[in-house]
Amino acid sequence: MVTVPPGATGDVRRASLLDELPEHVVHDFLERARFVTFPPRNTVFQAGDPIRVHLVVSGRVKISRLGEHGRENILVIAGPGELLGSLDLFDPRPQPTTAVTLGPARVAELSTGSMLDWLAAHTEAAMRFIHLLVLRAQRQNDALHDVFGLDVGTRLARAILREAQRFGRRTPEGIRVDLGLSQEELASHVRASRESVNQSLAGFARQGWVRRDGCEIVVLDEKQLAHHAKHEPQACTTGRRSPSKTSVANSTPASDHPPLRAGSQRQVGPRPRTSEGETTMHDVPGVRLSATEVRA
Repeated sequence: MVTVPPGATGDVRRASLLDELPEHVVHDFLERARFVTFPPRNTVFQAGDPIRVHLVVSGRVKISRLGEHGRENILVIAGPGELLGSLDLFDPRPQPTTAVTLGPARVAELSTGSMLDWLAAHTEAAMRFIHLLVLRAQRQNDALHDVFGLDVGTRLARAILREAQRFGRRTPEGIRVDLGLSQEELASHVRASRESVNQSLAGFARQGWVRRDGCEIVVLDEKQLAHHAKHEPQACTTGRRSPSKTSVANSTPASDHPPLRAGSQRQVGPRPRTSEGETTMHDVPGVRLSATEVRA
């Protein structure tokens, strides 16, 4: 029997995978799991490792993969209660991504076989797992919409608000959040250049919406930043599903991707990076190309 660290049961019980399951199903999960504590900036797993399932108990974990020219593309920042590697559970190939802690973190780890056995033994767990996979697919669709339909400033505003809502703490001044990311990593997170992200942040500061304080960002005017984050270029609103408050990942002047003219076509295959803040199809998680498969 695996020894569960003190306090781990309560933390894990609130995870999205387990919070609606019967106690005996959760207990079976805990017995199968191995709990590991990681220091900041430590690798949980890396590309090429055998597939295992990880559930974040506490802390934050950066999930990334290498894109064109060896540039790191940050796919998601996972927090407490979130699963890592859930989609890869059904793929026999090695791990395609790398996970690194942004601060102290504790993770529950299960082998592929143990996770599949747990799902097979508990129908309610399997149904819950399928539900979470559907939600993840919807978030990936929203992320694709954001990358190809929104300008850098809007994407950045959404990223700041999302992380503030997940990990921030309210103070009399505003919501303080330590993103735990370097400038280069933040730029990668919103699929833009560091220069364009810094310009957008400076613009937010001039408007009085945010303020930098060392490694933290203070959201001073949540209402105005949220209003800006909901902005979409006119050409991108038709037939688009409005992103949910908890989805992803957000005014700078023009959109990164101008509207198509009648009779024109936009290239959908891989293309070189041609301007600041622009993203190629290789940079986007979940897009499958004709010659190369990209897995998130």
